Amino acid sequence: MKTIIAVILTLVLVCSASAMDQMTIGIFKVLGEPTPDTQEMILKDKDTSETLHVDRNIQLSDRDFKSLSLVDGDEISILITLTGEGAKKFAELTKSSIGKRVAIVADNQVLSAPVVRQEISGDSIQITGNLSREVAEKIIALFQKAKNG
Repeated sequence: MKTIIAVILTLVLVCSASAMDQMTIGIFKVLGEPTPDTQEMILKDKDTSETLHVDRNIQLSDRDFKSLSLVDGDEISILITLTGEGAKKFAELTKSSIGKRVAIVADNQVLSAPVVRQEISGDSIQITGNLSREVAEKIIALFQKAKNG
């Protein structure tokens, strides 16, 4: 009986830990303190780095995104077009997270962790910040590969 419980517990831990690793890009809540349900992740900027406690429970995954595209303006950014369900989830997430941070994670790296100032509705999100063209293109290629099977 102990062996069965240990195997089940191991499977649960592996499955929950691998959810972040298996997605191409996702949006997660950021908590103020570490808990058993968070993973420490580093947000790197040009001159600084910050440790974040990112909730392992994904709020929006690449399944909630219709497309990702590169925007090449004053700075490189990624435009995410949401599905109908993704837009609903994002509006609910931002409504419940006003004054809190959310982490946009791709390829197991935090791209951005903005503070939500208000509920955001609509069908697109633009990720700006410390993105190089190479990183943005890699994320888009990973997303397209995952979408195409």
